[in-house]
Amino acid sequence: GENEMSDTPRTDSVREASRGHNFRMIRMIEHARQLERELSQWKACAELFYSCATHDTSCDGWNAAQSMFEKLKGTK
Repeated sequence: GENEMSDTPRTDSVREASRGHNFRMIRMIEHARQLERELSQWKACAELFYSCATHDTSCDGWNAAQSMFEKLKGTK
């Protein structure tokens, strides 16, 4: 709804500017939403790896980061 926090704020701003445009624009916006979500997931993954970079592989976030990485790159 209108009051929910969006996980695609950058795309939302483009969507607002393109209200009333054609179906092709809507499809492009939905594609951009998916890319923005994936970018956020990759950033979270990178932050986990970075937080462990100063530790060894026993860092609490290491397994979560590896699992997230495998899922995002599509191997699991």
